[in-house]
Amino acid sequence: MVQSWNWPAVRMALVRIPLEPSLLRPNLVARTLAEIDWTALRKNNPQLTHVVFDKDNTLTAPYVETLHERVEESTRRCIDLFGAERVAILSNSAGTLDDKDLQWKEAIERNTGIRVIVHKQKKPACLAEVLGHFDASCEKDGVLEPLQPNAVLMVGDRLLTDTVFGNASGMTTLHLSETLELKGDNKLAVVLRRMENLLLRAMGVDVAGKET
Repeated sequence: MVQSWNWPAVRMALVRIPLEPSLLRPNLVARTLAEIDWTALRKNNPQLTHVVFDKDNTLTAPYVETLHERVEESTRRCIDLFGAERVAILSNSAGTLDDKDLQWKEAIERNTGIRVIVHKQKKPACLAEVLGHFDASCEKDGVLEPLQPNAVLMVGDRLLTDTVFGNASGMTTLHLSETLELKGDNKLAVVLRRMENLLLRAMGVDVAGKET
């Protein structure tokens, strides 16, 4: 799939991040999802009721429709704990205007069992669409209680999109520092990911993942 430019991320990097560099600092860091103790994470963060995953190099290899074997078990544990209706994928390719007839979205949903959020604006500019996606899971006694951003855990491998989006929106952010697969990945994304992890180290954040 050919991806269009992510102008919201470019604007964020050029305008807001220089004024608020703390947006790049995740609340939590792990190498991959395989390291996550979901029960402990939820116990320590009782406000969290929903989980949003980036796709490539978070759940799957780049541009692959199935869960990566290294993180499939952990992903299933997360779904079992939070509930399938409260877990979703937020991709900057699948479910966007780049995804013709939402074919990529539907293929990923079939193969992973996880719903993909449809959004016109790319991360980090799609908060309303993310919260709206979960409306049905927030109904209590027939009354819709709008989901608040602080109830959402944003999980991903990219600082400039996943972490910045989550932090700017008031979510809890979990950064994954180890690449699942380099094969097939966007070359620019590979370079930016390396730079982002180096920046985290410079900020004093313990990045456990290997350099890729």
